[in-house]
Amino acid sequence: MKKIYFIITILLLSFFFNVINVSAQSCADIEKDVDEYYQITDKLLNIDCTKTEDSKVVNMCNDLNLQKNVILSNLFTAKEHKISCENTQDKVDVILKDNEENCGKIFNDTIDNLINNVMTVFYIAGPILLILFGTLDFSKATILSDQQALKKASTKFFKRLLATLALFFAPILTRLVLGYNESGYFLSGDTYSCKYNTILAKSKYNIVYVPKSETSNAKTYTSSNTGDFLSWKQYEGDWKSIPMGSRTVSAIGCLVTSVSIQVANSNTATVANYDPGVFITTIKKNGGLTSSGAFTWTGWKSIAPNFEYKGQRTVTGNITAKARQLKNYIQQGYYPVAEVKSPNCGQHWVAIIGVEGSKIIMADPGSTSTNLTASKYPCFASGSNQVALFKVKQ
Repeated sequence: MKKIYFIITILLLSFFFNVINVSAQSCADIEKDVDEYYQITDKLLNIDCTKTEDSKVVNMCNDLNLQKNVILSNLFTAKEHKISCENTQDKVDVILKDNEENCGKIFNDTIDNLINNVMTVFYIAGPILLILFGTLDFSKATILSDQQALKKASTKFFKRLLATLALFFAPILTRLVLGYNESGYFLSGDTYSCKYNTILAKSKYNIVYVPKSETSNAKTYTSSNTGDFLSWKQYEGDWKSIPMGSRTVSAIGCLVTSVSIQVANSNTATVANYDPGVFITTIKKNGGLTSSGAFTWTGWKSIAPNFEYKGQRTVTGNITAKARQLKNYIQQGYYPVAEVKSPNCGQHWVAIIGVEGSKIIMADPGSTSTNLTASKYPCFASGSNQVALFKVKQ
């Protein structure tokens, strides 16, 4: 009988280990993490982490991102342990959504929740059925005083116990085998690697900052009067007076200048002294502009043969929602050029360089702005906008 009690104790411990995730985190801890997270992100917004030549800046960015990663790990763990705090839950959901990007996940949230709900039912029903059938078998054998029946009841109980234990420990074994995933992507001129490790029931998320200069040999395209390609403007440089139909690049060249910026950003230009003037002159010779000056999304193969146009998509919602969609495209290797004004507000295009949280980093050929904000671009703050996608041919 002692052996049976011992086995039931193990079973109950397994039950609590799987269903009730014990965590030392409290709502006060989570509230503190949320406050610190926003303090760190505010500091990062005021630092140009792309200045990799400055060791102090690199070290500061690394230190801040390390602190940010610790907080993210705590918040992701709290989510897994189903810790919900009314005062901070909305903020936590936004933070996790901005940083998650399916890091370490095989399925999306809907499938994950379905699997978890089904497994929870099994976790609860398994011990109940085991104890119920075991009690019936042993009671029947005891009432009949049948030693053979007691042996059979013990054998059945042991087999059912093994099956129940297998049910409990299968997810743990699955996590050990499939719980490691790693991916990398560019974000605002730098590389962030997303790593997820699971050891038994403990998860660790780590989003590591690595300066781009350590992972890329990208060129910096310059011209005598405009600086690097992120500062190219349609109203500056030798190209501003190039005709586009009856008008000029300075007047209507936002789209072609944005595309020329992404060619430089993708490091696909094969000619020396590349700039928007070279790009626009080339596409004019190769059918890239109509007689009225409209862009036809072609004509640059002779100077950037591996830079491919992949069509247009529609982004919807507010700035935060659109930032999430643009970030997804960038992670897939696309170089987006976004229409930041809806048809009712007039047409204007910018090159999307990166996304950090809900902050959209851009190169606007029509202004000196580098952040795509609702206050400066109200026609992008709601509704739908077109995004042209480009990709480097592999």
